Amino acid sequence: MRTSHIKIRKRIEDEKSLITDEELFASNAFSAYLTDIAEAVSKRYRRRIRVHTYWDPENAMEAAATNDHININDLDFFKLMNRVSQYIAAWEAAVGPALKKRAELRWKKRSKPVK
Repeated sequence: MRTSHIKIRKRIEDEKSLITDEELFASNAFSAYLTDIAEAVSKRYRRRIRVHTYWDPENAMEAAATNDHININDLDFFKLMNRVSQYIAAWEAAVGPALKKRAELRWKKRSKPVK
């Protein structure tokens, strides 16, 4: 790994009030963190991938990708996280009630007294 994910998370927690969103997003450590995630996902294709992050609120062009580079700006990252949170909310609404019901039934079966 290029960077310690534990260290980047600790840096986020330690400097949450001191570091701006722009400084974190445009940092080399955050870019390396995203590169590690991208390489983990695409490992079976045996390709090296490099993620470049940049902060440019004035020029909100769309993200671009080639076989070995992914360029993400601040607006693209916001859109991506928004889509992920919408997907999670939809999944929880669709699947959550059935999982809860199944868990309640299992709990009732497990907690019945043995005669």
